[in-house]
Amino acid sequence: MSLNVWLVVTNWMAFLKTAHAEETYANLTLNELKQGIYQVLTLELPYLTPAYRDRVLALREQYRPTLSDQDEAAPEPSRVASR
Repeated sequence: MSLNVWLVVTNWMAFLKTAHAEETYANLTLNELKQGIYQVLTLELPYLTPAYRDRVLALREQYRPTLSDQDEAAPEPSRVASR
């Protein structure tokens, strides 16, 4: 699990830049960075002790991507079709 967390933490920015390769994407949004935090917290859920589970779930909810966040980060349908 620690390897998976390390991979997400160290490669999240590179993943986002690759996902937006067609765009001149110099600025990442705060929502995209929050999605990386959400991924890390989700990876840790199965390993939490009961004493910390509720706290981490509450923290995770603060970083949950919303539909509007995903719409902002999603490529236009015409770009998806051309890939």
